[in-house]
Amino acid sequence: MRIKLRKSLLRQHHAVLAAFLLTAGPAMAEGNYYLKGHAGFSIAQDNDFGQTGVAATGASGDGNYGSGFATGAALGYRYGNGFSAEIDWEYRSNDNDSITFSDGTSYSEGNLASNTFFVNGFYTFQAAFDNVRPYIGAGIGWVQEIDLDIEAAGIETSYTGDSEIAWQLMTGLETTFNTDWRLQGELRYTRIADVDLEQESGPGRITGLDYDTWTIGLNLIYDF
Repeated sequence: MRIKLRKSLLRQHHAVLAAFLLTAGPAMAEGNYYLKGHAGFSIAQDNDFGQTGVAATGASGDGNYGSGFATGAALGYRYGNGFSAEIDWEYRSNDNDSITFSDGTSYSEGNLASNTFFVNGFYTFQAAFDNVRPYIGAGIGWVQEIDLDIEAAGIETSYTGDSEIAWQLMTGLETTFNTDWRLQGELRYTRIADVDLEQESGPGRITGLDYDTWTIGLNLIYDF
């Protein structure tokens, strides 16, 4: 059931991407393309998950994460009517504060990280005051890789997974400082839910992990 659902979601993601590429063509005369670079401060929410396939089979885990960062780049198109769409790559990493399992094992080092590709859509409102415009956005994505590295006493254990579905919501303020360049301040919520990770060098498995993050960042955009 889970595999069928995942395949269905992937088909929907591919359909959204195809629609973006097809609809961009007819509107080219009215809008413009842009390149975006973005980076920000990332905060990950704590979560609970399961662990199987090791001595602690059936154990549960509790993950507490610290601050981190997110960075990425996008290629997009503005339609000239407030709407825009883009294909976005994002890398995100958050440090582990503590990873504790119900069998008593605990890890205080390592990180949780993901590499994701999104299709995002935005609507930018008219200037609220002077040269500042608010905007909202949403996106759906495919997780190329997600990794949980846990470490204690110099010994690291890595868990990895891929082909998960992600989604995100964005809001922010935008200003133009010449004819080609824009700057955005943005708040972004990203969710990768119910992830299963396989141990890279052993039989262990992490199940039901959620990677929920808030990002406060800056976007630099070049219109061409």
